[in-house]
Amino acid sequence: MNAHGSFEGLERLPRDAINELPPQDAPAGLIAALDRKGWCVIRKAADSLPGFRQFVSSLHVPIAERYGDLPRSGAADVFRTTPYPPEEDLLFHNEASHTSKVPKYLFFYCHRAAETGGATPISDGVRALDLLDRTIADTLRRHGLTYRRRFVDGLDVAWQDYFDTDDPAEVERHCRRDGLVSSWTDDGVLQVDYSTLAIGCLPDGRQSMFHQVALHHPAFLADEIREYFSAYDPQGCTPRNVLLGDGTPLSDEWARDILAAQNRAGQYFVWERGDVLALDNRVYAHGRMRFSGSRENYVIMSALEAVKDVCSTGF
Repeated sequence: MNAHGSFEGLERLPRDAINELPPQDAPAGLIAALDRKGWCVIRKAADSLPGFRQFVSSLHVPIAERYGDLPRSGAADVFRTTPYPPEEDLLFHNEASHTSKVPKYLFFYCHRAAETGGATPISDGVRALDLLDRTIADTLRRHGLTYRRRFVDGLDVAWQDYFDTDDPAEVERHCRRDGLVSSWTDDGVLQVDYSTLAIGCLPDGRQSMFHQVALHHPAFLADEIREYFSAYDPQGCTPRNVLLGDGTPLSDEWARDILAAQNRAGQYFVWERGDVLALDNRVYAHGRMRFSGSRENYVIMSALEAVKDVCSTGF
């Protein structure tokens, strides 16, 4: 679907540039390494899902037990990575940055590497911000972003699964509590708007991109899909969209410039079975390159916290 977006120009992380940490040193050193470098790889950290859970448990980090955007693996706190067509690139995003509660840390585990492709790109949000056009950066800093999501059957997660209830009144209470604006269309489609930051202030004072522009903006849809939604809805509403925080449109050109800056600040990591890739979600956006064959990756997230608590108070 992202005919107008790709990981153009990214280079593979060379082996000698990978922040490797021996599994036996991870419990004592991994979180410190994340806070210092933003990402770290542990080779052969686990050979099974229970082993992966045990590995992350050894870090003594509070873990998220529920997250509506990802399917469960069968274990309460282990999720399958985003179910996205293998022939498409899943573009850069900071996990849950379109919501009111976000994780600081992500722990990805490779149970089965793809036959070809399937690498995980990562992008340094501090560097990407430095590379972004000043006018765009200043506008994002001033206004933030508004994410608009329409839970259309078959095109997104069902709202019942996302909110873990089939009671519309409970959904509305949830939205009010978390600062989301909810409404229902005449044909029963739930629409949710959420306004939040686009650029954050890290504990050391640096600023970093923190958003999901490339996953929400229609600029990255194939032309025929965008035309379909224009025909489906007189206003051309897509299931997902992102606006500037003052409600004005974020132009296609600006959306593509944002992704281009992330690409210039990005590299990609090639998986081997048993690898764990740990990311500081506040700093590094991630994605997934297209692949062939079977690919089986899982993720555990640190506990979901209010954006202002995770990303400091500089937004």
